[in-house]
Amino acid sequence: MKWPPPCASTMPSRFSVRRHRPLHMPAAPSPLPHGAFHRRIIVIPEPGRVRVAMEDESHCMEVTVLHDGQRVIDIQPVMHRIPWSTCPGAPAKLKELVGLSLRRMNQSTGFDAKEHCTHLFDLTRLAMARALLNAPVQYDVAMPDRIDTETRAEILRDGQPLMAWDVRGWIVTGPDPFTGHALRGAPIWPQGIDDDTIEAALILRRVFMVALVREPNAARSREKTDAGFPPGSQLRKAGIVGQCFSFQDDTIDQASLLFNWRNFAERRDQLLTGYPGVRTIAEMAKAKAS
Repeated sequence: MKWPPPCASTMPSRFSVRRHRPLHMPAAPSPLPHGAFHRRIIVIPEPGRVRVAMEDESHCMEVTVLHDGQRVIDIQPVMHRIPWSTCPGAPAKLKELVGLSLRRMNQSTGFDAKEHCTHLFDLTRLAMARALLNAPVQYDVAMPDRIDTETRAEILRDGQPLMAWDVRGWIVTGPDPFTGHALRGAPIWPQGIDDDTIEAALILRRVFMVALVREPNAARSREKTDAGFPPGSQLRKAGIVGQCFSFQDDTIDQASLLFNWRNFAERRDQLLTGYPGVRTIAEMAKAKAS
């Protein structure tokens, strides 16, 4: 399959949910758990630029960061698949980061990710970090559906297991050194962990927060209603104003949910199909063994 996906609009201003064909969750009355949430990210540094792409159940997007070896000189984001009708307004805001020096993800940009599309913001930060390192990477993350608020999330780096967290509620229960790490609020890292580990941990944190969308998605699919996520005008009652670009005070009332999620629970290697440089987990394992 070629990239970009044939169902995607490469221009946010022309984005139309009608161009997407969603893959529905199991039919009623199938309860959770029924699988796992998966996200794939690939980062490819090239001379003067870094390409980064991400796909998961609710999102498919990419960012190209242009740089001069020291600073960001341009940011070119593209949204292929998004969850909210207001998301296409977010790419323009990324221009705030133009001019920043290249830095690792443990170093603040001075900007609030919640005022942006948090996913585009994260991808841009990752591209900046990998421009500094000049090192490609592919991350694959899986989080099984929670049972009684418990799950175990795992992240692979270039196909190799890197880190796994046991989680209850919003707290990591193990293994060390992350035992007790809170998944809400600003991250507080254990002493002694390096920049590479923080990079992966930030990706794992974001996946945990986004993966919870499977629960209302499953409810919607079973009930054929919008009960899981109400329209933006009702989201204020849920206490999530300000959590991302679409949930800002001046946009949340206009936000409408786009029914274009896809279930990769049993087919994680179809994430980012066709994107240059992406490898399946089996391909990476074979390369490691050879």
